[in-house]
Amino acid sequence: MSGPEVNNTTGIAVSAPSGQPASGSLRRQILFSHLQLAGIGILSLCAVFFVSIWQRNNVRTLVLEKGPAVAAALKVRSGIQRSVSDLQGWVALNDAEFRKRRRKVWAERVEPAIVLLKTLSRSWDDPDRVAVFSQGQELAHALKISQWWVEDVAHTPGNNPVQITYRTLLEPMENSLSMSLKVLVDEQEPRMLRGVDPQLYLAMIKFREELAACADALDETLVNIHLAYPGQVFRQHFRNVEEQSAVIRARSRRLNRVQRESLENILHELSAYEKYAEKLFALRRDGPQDIARQRMTSETVPLATRTMALFDALSDDLALQMRREENRLRQISNAFAGFLALGILVVAALALVISRRQAGRLVQPLADLTRVSTQLAEGRLSELLPVNSADELGQLTRSFNAMAVQIQKRTVQLDARVREAEKLNAEMMEVMADLRISNQELEAFTSTVSHDLRAPLRHISGFVAVLQDREGVQLDNRARNDLAKISGAAEKLGKMIDDLLAFSRAGRTEVTMKSVNMNQLFAEVRAEIDEIYPVPAIRWQLGVLPEVKADAGTLRQVVVNLLDNAAKYSRKTAVPQIEISAQRGAGEIIFEIRDNGVGFDPVYTDKLFNVFQRLHRDDEFSGTGIGLASVQRIILRHGGWVKAESQPGQGACFRFALPYKAEVPNDSAEL
Repeated sequence: MSGPEVNNTTGIAVSAPSGQPASGSLRRQILFSHLQLAGIGILSLCAVFFVSIWQRNNVRTLVLEKGPAVAAALKVRSGIQRSVSDLQGWVALNDAEFRKRRRKVWAERVEPAIVLLKTLSRSWDDPDRVAVFSQGQELAHALKISQWWVEDVAHTPGNNPVQITYRTLLEPMENSLSMSLKVLVDEQEPRMLRGVDPQLYLAMIKFREELAACADALDETLVNIHLAYPGQVFRQHFRNVEEQSAVIRARSRRLNRVQRESLENILHELSAYEKYAEKLFALRRDGPQDIARQRMTSETVPLATRTMALFDALSDDLALQMRREENRLRQISNAFAGFLALGILVVAALALVISRRQAGRLVQPLADLTRVSTQLAEGRLSELLPVNSADELGQLTRSFNAMAVQIQKRTVQLDARVREAEKLNAEMMEVMADLRISNQELEAFTSTVSHDLRAPLRHISGFVAVLQDREGVQLDNRARNDLAKISGAAEKLGKMIDDLLAFSRAGRTEVTMKSVNMNQLFAEVRAEIDEIYPVPAIRWQLGVLPEVKADAGTLRQVVVNLLDNAAKYSRKTAVPQIEISAQRGAGEIIFEIRDNGVGFDPVYTDKLFNVFQRLHRDDEFSGTGIGLASVQRIILRHGGWVKAESQPGQGACFRFALPYKAEVPNDSAEL
């Protein structure tokens, strides 16, 4: 038996096949086993389908027959209860809305539900249930008639005997007595004013007042149905009336014949008034106060109670039958579920047998493949898998072996590239070290140049100032102009040195990122610009600006340089105008500063941000040509960009962008 072969390229041993290649397709074998399981599953589904149809038919019977019957019985019961409540509201409050609702309940709920029950009762096989429904139908009809009678009579004049007695007998007498007494009092008043028998006049006045109090007591008896002793107040005032009538009768000789006849009629009518009042009190105490309410209490409400009880019993009976049917269906369903569970167990057992038959063919090659894949992933693969079959597993094994060989080749190539990259990285570190040394030397050079240049400049400026003070009077105009030019050139050179140092520091200063309120920053710089360029006054348009994450110190230098540029190149216009706005872009915030100044030729846009590049003469606009270069360096260190647009005579627009969460790029720590 020969040993494993070794691949000359990768050094991996290839094991020989352990047996003859198996014939047949793995896919066909798995498909056949799946078809066996599918056949068993289809049989089970057919059984479930037929049982479901049978159960659905039974449930449909419950839903279409028993369920609507129970709902209709409950609707009749609730409708009758609502109609009684609405009838009571109509009788008590005389509100037409209650009457309308009561009629609507009968028309839309009770009567349609009774009709539906009558239709469904034809299929009932229980005679007792049919008898209960028939009795309930008769009671509902009688209840409807009783409710209609109470509704019609409730607010008619004949519904209250006490009111009728008062309106037909007592009220006319009160009006007649009041008119007759008024005539007597009016006739006696002039005599009283002449001093003739004032006691008679006072007795007539008291007689009339007490009679009016009697009328008020009758009204109280009619209005207040809760009086414990009706007529008591009336009798007290009527005794006072009798006392005053006795006084009037005793002094009636002072009246003329017509007055005495009128007095006798009053006293006679007064006696009848008392009798009728006592009759009213008796009716108030013993007779019916509200015929409709009495009939509703004694007949309508008990009839409604009996009717609702019958329909409650009917709905309970129907609901009980429904529950019995449901329990029967549930028992059948549970039994079927048990058989179904048993069938599932049988299918699972068959599936286990069939699966185990295929496991030996599938699991072991896959386990070997998993083991070798793990070795390949860990970089310690020492041998390839043998190909034992011609099916899909054999093809997968061959593909894996080919892939392993390719991975080993790529690994060798990758190791070579890693070594090359490490070499390049070492060279780059050396270059960065040289660059760091060059930056340090440049910083030292900048400081030295600054110190060495500043001393001569101070000397030049000092000597020019001394010469102007000492010899200024003796010098001619040309000499004084030359001295002024020398002083201005020295001052400009000093400014250029300062700007150049600031530009150098902008690339070396450490950037500290924090939240910056751009509204506040632009407002502060705007105030400084207004002090520098007071005339003509600048018209500002400052929009709402978002906060950004940036270095506050260097970002302030950006805003100062851009706003100073906009103000400087706009001050020769009649009304300088500067607009500041911001908008969100894709992952960045874009700020825009637009002015209406002299502008510039767009051909020179690329030169704007270079050091010492200026597009205007010094006699037109002063400057050193370093401000915009500093702006670009600072914005680039924040990971943003800056652009400019313009046309001659049409102003300029500068835009710069900052990321939402600005971070200092690794490659721009020093620029």
